[in-house]
Amino acid sequence: MVDRTTGRLTARLLAGLVAIGLLLAACGSGDDAEEEEGGPGATEGADGAEQADGINLVESDEPGTPGGSITYGLSAETNGWNPTASQWAGQGWLVMRTMFDTLSMFDDQLQIQPNLAESFEHNEDYTEWRIILREGVTFHNGEPVTADAVKRNQEALKASPLTGDAYGPIEGFSVADERTVVVTTELPYVTYPQSLASQIGTVSEPDWLESGETRQPVGTGPFEMQEWISDDSLTVVRNDAWWRTDSAGQQLPYLDSITFRILTDPSARNNAIERGEIDIMQATDPDQILRFQNAAEDQGWQVFNDTQGESSETFVMLNTAAAPFDNPDARRAVALATDQEEFAEIVGSGLFPVADSPYPEGSPWYTETDYPEFDQEAARQLVEKVKQDTGSFTVSLVTTPNTTGQKGAAVIQQQWQDVGIEVELKPLDQAQLIGSIISGLYQATLWIQFGAPTPLQESVWWHPQNVKPPGTLGLNFARNDDDRIGTALDQARAVEDPAEQKRLYNDVVRYLNEDLPYIWLIHSESYFVAEPNLVNLVNYTLPDGAPGLPVINGSHPLWQVWIDQDAPTVGG
Repeated sequence: MVDRTTGRLTARLLAGLVAIGLLLAACGSGDDAEEEEGGPGATEGADGAEQADGINLVESDEPGTPGGSITYGLSAETNGWNPTASQWAGQGWLVMRTMFDTLSMFDDQLQIQPNLAESFEHNEDYTEWRIILREGVTFHNGEPVTADAVKRNQEALKASPLTGDAYGPIEGFSVADERTVVVTTELPYVTYPQSLASQIGTVSEPDWLESGETRQPVGTGPFEMQEWISDDSLTVVRNDAWWRTDSAGQQLPYLDSITFRILTDPSARNNAIERGEIDIMQATDPDQILRFQNAAEDQGWQVFNDTQGESSETFVMLNTAAAPFDNPDARRAVALATDQEEFAEIVGSGLFPVADSPYPEGSPWYTETDYPEFDQEAARQLVEKVKQDTGSFTVSLVTTPNTTGQKGAAVIQQQWQDVGIEVELKPLDQAQLIGSIISGLYQATLWIQFGAPTPLQESVWWHPQNVKPPGTLGLNFARNDDDRIGTALDQARAVEDPAEQKRLYNDVVRYLNEDLPYIWLIHSESYFVAEPNLVNLVNYTLPDGAPGLPVINGSHPLWQVWIDQDAPTVGG
């Protein structure tokens, strides 16, 4: 986040360990501290208005200038673009949002709004929803978006082993007329439209979607795929028939094309943006972020992050369905053995608040729990008990091979070895890592997740109905099978009273901290660095004119971005 009285930035660590952004709209926490006039967090927009999100953010409410191309440096590759088969982390969401639209989106007040849908209607007990579609929307191949096409999308996504778990009580879909899809549920589903701001809310040309093809997406988004060279670059070009215009009636998007370059090494991204080879990048290393933050005042870099909503958390995720962590004593032992303060200091230079739940203090969903405090002696006693019961206590900790990820894993390895646990580090590239996690073929992993605006959107990861046997795709990655959590989540989905929802979600957090499938480390966020000539990187509106949530799941939209040809650049 940006501390607006000191200009201090926190950084998202362990990029490449990000959890897949399948179904949640992740967004980071902002800092509401009052800022001194002209302080380090203040920025000036292209129209001269002072802004307060990020450092040097260039924003304008005036119509943009069309034309031009940009290059975006990403920290990792994605394995495909078919929503029924592909796994999207923050990098994937950045690219996906250029080619697909979701049926709903969050505004900057964290309220869900129609997007590709024109409106949502429900019956009295919330067991039937009607999705009313906008007129005149077409796929990239020119075919119209109809209720039948959306129905086929939803049926394919519900049938997918990858995304099917996200449908919870959804019973089925039917078509009322050319623009209306009827959704029926087995149980009341008060907040159903929130789920459609996620991977299961994307709309693809149904023949392409059902084919399972992953490399040539046919969506409705502002850009179309031109070329994809795996592990190198992906280029999208302007969709001249996109359904949105700006406030002056000018066709969006503004840019002619965007090229995404895969630069997994933070130093390579640093060098590329400083040489002018890329215009914007994901910043994933704390030293990298601080370097650009310190240079921003003199050089003009734009530096921004998750400025609203909930932060993601960095934690060690345990597979509770496999030894040794099918043993509650083993889970409690590693929780007691983990020194979060040391992790935050060594890995994040002390810039991150430590975490003891998926919600930081100040979040509307935060509640105090009895999460175990660091206690090596208590940990040693439990380690010995586990060894007496099972004969050994050995852990394979899977990570990605990037420098920051390995640094974090080494800290955890040493802390656990200090209490008598044997820990082997097993590096995997991001695609392999995600495949192992979603299949339940791991013991422990460093992970970043849980940045959604509401706990309802996290329920897919926590609900026991989504626990699958090892070797089977399942969205409850920790395989944590607690019926109390399922009951509380089901009840929260069915009630309208916010106070009652909060009580039930607080119960879920308490149960998680009793079960200990997650060993909390720090609250973390996404960061970005950009040239000063890019306007409106996070300033955009939804179809009804409401401001959109700036950063979602480590990504921000690009249809509203334009190039100020009169502004200076820094790189080069």
